[in-house]
Amino acid sequence: MAIAAQALETLGLSDYALRFLDELSGGELQKVIIAREVAKNDYNVLE
Repeated sequence: MAIAAQALETLGLSDYALRFLDELSGGELQKVIIAREVAKNDYNVLE
């Protein structure tokens, strides 16, 4: 979970952590999907 939280924080998306996907706008959804993929694949781009 720490990786996901770090990805959201780095991308400025911490406020979206507890929101459902259907509550996000199109642009917000795209950013959250990118953060999810970064966390899932554990990329080192966050350093």
